[in-house]
Amino acid sequence: MAPGEVQVRAALFRDLEPALARYQAWLSPAERDRAGRFRRPEDRLAFQLGRGFLRALLGRALGQEAWTGAFAAGPGGRPALPGGAGRDLRFSLARTGSAVACALAEGLEVGLDLESPDRGPDPTAWAAAALGPAEAEAWGTLPAADQPEALLRAWVAKEAALKLDGRGLALDPRSAQAGPDCWLQDTCIVSLPDRAAWVRGFAWQGARLAVAAWAPPGRLDLPPGPGFPCGRGPA
Repeated sequence: MAPGEVQVRAALFRDLEPALARYQAWLSPAERDRAGRFRRPEDRLAFQLGRGFLRALLGRALGQEAWTGAFAAGPGGRPALPGGAGRDLRFSLARTGSAVACALAEGLEVGLDLESPDRGPDPTAWAAAALGPAEAEAWGTLPAADQPEALLRAWVAKEAALKLDGRGLALDPRSAQAGPDCWLQDTCIVSLPDRAAWVRGFAWQGARLAVAAWAPPGRLDLPPGPGFPCGRGPA
């Protein structure tokens, strides 16, 4: 991976489950403790597979099987590689109930979000929580059949930008402006209260992904489609 390049990788949990024992062995004591506190087994499994997937990707970038060290606390408390890891790798992890995705870059902050189309049963209530007044007004003029997809695209773009910022959902999503450009095209600008983020969205396995950076990366390596080679996760 070259400086300024962003790689996005994703996998379904069911395809990662054969590697669970290996992934569990790579977890730090803090991660094992956190996994043990999940009440629902499916949440525990998703956390373990997600962190194992991340550690495998970081290891591949570092020329080893996996990154097995302890993570440092990055912006907003999200995990980050410590300074002694050997490379300035930045990453953002996202997951749904059935899949995990990771954006990885060197020397470049990134934010990533992954959402399934069935995220919210009531688009109107979701729109009220996600869209600012001007966005909500424009969204309300769309044909009813187009509203769910437009809202999903807007939400994923916003959350990717908020994760890039480091504050995540501690910042009101309605304060981030992702207007019709983000509904109608894959590349758009999301305006945060104090800065604008470049966002690239795309579909994967029926879900919606978006990656954000403060400027367009020198190269963006995206999954080519539902059957992309690393869809089963790092070996």
